[in-house]
Amino acid sequence: MIWFVVGCGVIALIVVGKKIYDRFCLEKRCTGVASGHYLYPEWTGKLNGRSVETRWNPVYEYTVGDKVYMVELEILYDTNEFGGADVEERYLPSDPEVCFVNGSRGMIRSSRRKVETEE
Repeated sequence: MIWFVVGCGVIALIVVGKKIYDRFCLEKRCTGVASGHYLYPEWTGKLNGRSVETRWNPVYEYTVGDKVYMVELEILYDTNEFGGADVEERYLPSDPEVCFVNGSRGMIRSSRRKVETEE
């Protein structure tokens, strides 16, 4: 019985270690750099027993080529005020929807073609 528990613990450590390693390798491959800017905070509720804790995720926008991407970071801040309006977005050159902002993996909320305005 003890060997079964030890074996399950070892397997769990291997799985977690592989996920961390894969994320690290993916972040290293994100060599494309785009300048992004903060758009708005996204409200997220976190249930805590009988109450709801208010949490906020920042939403950023960046442009690669002729496409504009909106990305949300799942970092759950306690406040809706985020420092700095401009950030450096790192993305995977072969797939710009894979991105990191300040070391956090972003979730793409939407993408659209860039609209050129005439001046």
